[in-house]
Amino acid sequence: MSDAEVSESEAWVCNSEDQAYGSASGKKLQQQQMQRSSNEMLHRELRHLANENRQLRGVVAELRSSLCLKNREVETLTNRVAETGRLLEEQVEEFRHAFGAVTRDRDEQLDALAAENGELRTELADLNRRLDHARTDPCF
Repeated sequence: MSDAEVSESEAWVCNSEDQAYGSASGKKLQQQQMQRSSNEMLHRELRHLANENRQLRGVVAELRSSLCLKNREVETLTNRVAETGRLLEEQVEEFRHAFGAVTRDRDEQLDALAAENGELRTELADLNRRLDHARTDPCF
């Protein structure tokens, strides 16, 4: 081969190598750009998720606080119900006691009135007999 042919051949090989290197270098650069773009997108998504996470933590804290308040309210109401129930039981027992005393007193009064009624009937019957006897017997 002549020197001109060798130079031309070497130039072609160098040009091919430059194109191959440039192509490989371009692909690498393109991959780096894609990786950078992907990383930026992932970073934005991560910030977005971090913000959502903070908001959700705030909501959870509010719910916990609200739940604590509701639990205290339920406990207070439960205590009030228990106290009211105890007071009602005491009042029912007092009522039973008073009703029993009134019933006993009323039964005693009823027995006394029945006895007095019996005595009055006996006296009335005796007076009626005397009156009948006086009408029939002029000396009486």
